[in-house]
Amino acid sequence: MGSCHTYGNTHSEYRGLAPTGKKIVFTGIQIYHVVDGKATEVESVYGMLDFFKQLGAIEYTQKAKIFFSKPLS
Repeated sequence: MGSCHTYGNTHSEYRGLAPTGKKIVFTGIQIYHVVDGKATEVESVYGMLDFFKQLGAIEYTQKAKIFFSKPLS
């Protein structure tokens, strides 16, 4: 079983990064291993590249700016 989530919040202090007050939005998925109707394991993956870019912790290279300038399909 799996689920997809969109997370959003206002950027406050995060691991030493000064708060910007900007709205931060990123996605994540959880995949559950279910046995006899109970979740026995869960794997989670989050869009941390976009998260850190929104915080200003990283910047895209020139190549990445071109690659990510259009929606992927």
